[in-house]
Amino acid sequence: MQRIGAFLKPVERANRAFLQKASGWLWQNRPLERQLDPAAVRSVLFLRHDVLGDMITTMPMFRLLKQMNPNIQIHVVASPSNQVLIRHDPNVDKVILMPNGFFPMLNAIRNARKHRYDAVLACIFGKGTNTGMLANFMGGKRAVKATVNRDPRYHAYFNVQSRRAAEIRSNWEKMLMLVADTFDVPDSVDAIQPYVIVPDGSERTAEQRIAELGLAGEHILSVNLSARQRNIWPVEQFYQLLQQVLRRYPALRLLLIATPDDYPLAQQLHSLLSSNRAAMYPSTKDPMEVIAVIKQSWMVITPDTGIVHMASAVGTPVVGLYVGGQAAAEWRPFGVPYRVITSATNLPVATIPPAEVMQGFEQLVLEMANVEMPNEE
Repeated sequence: MQRIGAFLKPVERANRAFLQKASGWLWQNRPLERQLDPAAVRSVLFLRHDVLGDMITTMPMFRLLKQMNPNIQIHVVASPSNQVLIRHDPNVDKVILMPNGFFPMLNAIRNARKHRYDAVLACIFGKGTNTGMLANFMGGKRAVKATVNRDPRYHAYFNVQSRRAAEIRSNWEKMLMLVADTFDVPDSVDAIQPYVIVPDGSERTAEQRIAELGLAGEHILSVNLSARQRNIWPVEQFYQLLQQVLRRYPALRLLLIATPDDYPLAQQLHSLLSSNRAAMYPSTKDPMEVIAVIKQSWMVITPDTGIVHMASAVGTPVVGLYVGGQAAAEWRPFGVPYRVITSATNLPVATIPPAEVMQGFEQLVLEMANVEMPNEE
C-alpha cells in the first residue's frame, strides 16, 4: 500500500497542477482592484456546506451585508447538517442544499448558476482545488470569487484572497475580514453581531421540557458531554468538577446535555452525581431545541464543539475545554463572557485536570458578579 501511495502522489500533484493551469486559462480570475460597493451588488453566494459551528460564525456576515443593502440577495450553499440554522433566517433569501455525492453536487451547481451571482465567497478553507473549482462552476466568469489567502497554486481560482483573513485565527473575525476585503463594509469587530433565529416550535418544546424537569426560573448550568474524540472530557472528570460545583453553589441546578449517541454517558454521570439538583435533558435530534435550552441557561460548560458557538449566538456565558494550540484561538467563544481552558499543546482535552476547569469556572462567576448570582457556600 505504501508503494502504491508513493506512486499515486506524483500523479495527484500533476493532476492538480493541470487543473490549476486549465482553471487560469478557463476562468481568467484577475485580482479585484477595488472592493465591491454593497449598494450596487445584486446577489451573493456563500459556500458553507460543512458543520453547525462554522455556519454560526458566518451568519453575522449575512446580517452585515443586509444592513448595508436590504435588497441584496443572500444565498447559501449548506449541508444537510447545518441548513437547519438558516431555514428561518430573514437575512438568507435562498438555501442551496448540497448533500455528499457527485450528482447532488451537480444539481447544486445547476441551481446556483441560474442566479448569475455578483460574488461567491468560499468560506471553506481546506480542499483548495475542490473549493476553488466549485466557486467557479457556481459563479461562472461573471462573479467575483473570494476566499482567504492561499498557497499561490490556488490563485487561478479567485479574484480576492484576503491576507487579513488568513492572518487572523478567530473564525468570527476571519469571516469579517474576508467580507471586508471583498465589499466596502466596516471592518471593526463591532460589526460582528452573533445571532440565531430559533423557531417557535423548538423554543416551546425546550421551555416545556425544562419546566417538566422543575428547572423553570432556576439558575441552570448546562453541561455538554458530546464532542469529537479528541475533544471528549471523561465522565469521571466531569463528576469531580460537578461535585465541587454542587457543593460550593447550592442555588445552582445542573442540566446534562448529550447527543443521542452519547446519551448513555449523560445517564452514567447523572447516576454518579445522585443529586436532586442535577437533571438530564431528554434526548433530541433537533439542534434548534438545543440552542433554545442554551439560551435559557445561566452558563454552559462544554468541550470544543458547536455548543460553544451556539452559546455565543444566544448570549450565554461559556467555559470551553480545548486542545492546546491553534484550536483555542480559532474556535474560541465570541461576544459573551467566557473562559477557555486548554490542554498542553496538542494533547487531548481528556488531559485537562478538573481543578483547572473549576478555577476557570469560578473566575467567570466573579466576572459575572453584576448579574444575580447563585449563593456560594
